[in-house]
Amino acid sequence: MELSFYYKEDVLETNNFSMIPFMIKTHSICVSGEDLSVHLPNYKADKTLGNEHLMNLKNQIQQAKEDLDGNEDIEDILDCCGWIMKIILRAGLALVIEEENKYTRDLFPAYSIFSEHYPEKESVMKQALKYAINPVENPNEIIDFLDEIGNWMVNESEKWLQFYNPKKVRNMDL
Repeated sequence: MELSFYYKEDVLETNNFSMIPFMIKTHSICVSGEDLSVHLPNYKADKTLGNEHLMNLKNQIQQAKEDLDGNEDIEDILDCCGWIMKIILRAGLALVIEEENKYTRDLFPAYSIFSEHYPEKESVMKQALKYAINPVENPNEIIDFLDEIGNWMVNESEKWLQFYNPKKVRNMDL
């Protein structure tokens, strides 16, 4: 469960893709007040959603590596490990979203769909899944893993962006 606060006007601005309106429409229920989801478009599993997961991937991986480097706070390391591995798994699914027309925030299905398209990366993505479910305390182990899969993921995301979003628009038109 997650609780966040946003301005109504920001949520209802739907000319461009934004993750918050998408999450409200597809993964939320109204428990009190006006149900804003009825005012939001019916989103599709397409390049606008894939773009959201790939646009900042390089920066997110770099941020994780910086946060882990020299970090001795076990809870912080575990949190960072789980966070970045979820990002990697969902970015993997984003790489094939146009071919599959499927989207899930669930990690195992994201891993499975990705692995069908990239069988040579299945074992590495399976490790990302393990780290997401059971984060490890060793920051160097995580950094080494990010160096391995992260560089490849960034290169693939750059190719994807060049094809689907060559102008690198942050929030694509719906």
